[in-house]
Amino acid sequence: MTRLPIIITCLFLLTSFISFSQDKGQELMWGERALKWIDFKGTPDNKSEFKAYTTSGMRYIPKYVGDSMHCEIITYFEYYKSWSVSQSEYLLEHEQIHFDITEYHARLFRKELSQHTFTSLSKVGSDLSEMLNRYTQSREKMQDLYDSETNHSKNQENQLKWNEKISDLLKSTEKFKSSLVLVYIGNIR
Repeated sequence: MTRLPIIITCLFLLTSFISFSQDKGQELMWGERALKWIDFKGTPDNKSEFKAYTTSGMRYIPKYVGDSMHCEIITYFEYYKSWSVSQSEYLLEHEQIHFDITEYHARLFRKELSQHTFTSLSKVGSDLSEMLNRYTQSREKMQDLYDSETNHSKNQENQLKWNEKISDLLKSTEKFKSSLVLVYIGNIR
């Protein structure tokens, strides 16, 4: 019985270590600044029909503090997995929207986590993983829809609609812009 909190704490520390040990020189965190073409350092896929490719994602870093959990949910852009063979401001804006879609889903994750009630200490890790997986799948579906409707930026009318749509979604979730979420855990076992 008394081992469970120790095991959970070790799992959180391992997750934190893995997250922090990643080379920060390989990523741009959302909100630091807008994307620039110099950020696209990956090797282009010669078989791809696309002119640019953005790799972004979300991760969480939980930490216990007393009877609470401080969980940082980060949106990142990967320099060496993102690439371009053509560079225009219009195309860069299209790629920025991909990054913004990821941030929007991180905000939805933060919102849900801020309202979540954990029922068991042993389920904290699995609950967080399930939320991350769900928002990752939702993000991927939206990314695919975005590229489909804009024809990878070639449909300028739909591109403008998506620019406005994502801007509106980010404004509507502004309350969850901070990457840090504080969650009361209490005395659950």
